[in-house]
Amino acid sequence: MIVIVDACAVRHDMMNKVLKFIEHTQLPVYVTPMAKD
Repeated sequence: MIVIVDACAVRHDMMNKVLKFIEHTQLPVYVTPMAKD
């Protein structure tokens, strides 16, 4: 399982919640603009 984070996390002011979730779960993260690979 991984966490995919796109630019909407920043646009909707969710980065603090995303970072807390990632720190808590220790899941691998893939950051991409608009969920493109």
